[in-house]
Amino acid sequence: MALDTTHVQTNEYPQNLDARLINPFLGQSPERMDRLVDVFMETTGIDNKWHEHIRKGAFLAQDRDAFTRSREDRLQLEPDEQEALMLEHPKFGNSMLFVGGRRSRNG
Repeated sequence: MALDTTHVQTNEYPQNLDARLINPFLGQSPERMDRLVDVFMETTGIDNKWHEHIRKGAFLAQDRDAFTRSREDRLQLEPDEQEALMLEHPKFGNSMLFVGGRRSRNG
């Protein structure tokens, strides 16, 4: 089965197969990402109330720092989503404990 590249801008899409397998969203434009999410939602029949969460997840899958800078589409993480992502942070990850509603390092 051949890879359909008709939607791909070849100057942005990684040509390395390993890179595409690791991060299939790498090099995709925000517009393309939105279309992919829309197709996914329609294909799976997932309730539309989850659309924004799935959009955020797709952009995070593309780039874990997708929400550390201002975005033209104004998509933002809620404070509880930011907290949850801190638990997965490569530096602080599982070494964080929540004590009394505040984060503290697990010594």
